[in-house]
Amino acid sequence: EVLERLTALRETLALVSVEDWSAPALEAAIRGFCAAQVLKTPLVFHPLRVAVSGRAQGPSLFDMLAVLGKDRVLARLDAAVARWLQNIPPVPTS
Repeated sequence: EVLERLTALRETLALVSVEDWSAPALEAAIRGFCAAQVLKTPLVFHPLRVAVSGRAQGPSLFDMLAVLGKDRVLARLDAAVARWLQNIPPVPTS
């Protein structure tokens, strides 16, 4: 389930333009994804945070995504999905 959610969320985030890549826009997109999929936010927020940062806790999820930038976030999601498929644990990033 988590793999499918992250893959679908990646597609949603890919639709957010670089110009709109901000904490408020990302929050709206991710919360909209949760609503459309009828998912409680922790089922999306926590796996997303671990996939992108390698950590279970940290700064505001949306601020972190905005600071990292679209290319880096999408690349980290791709890498997390690839690791998941290979059964490799997440690697913390600094």
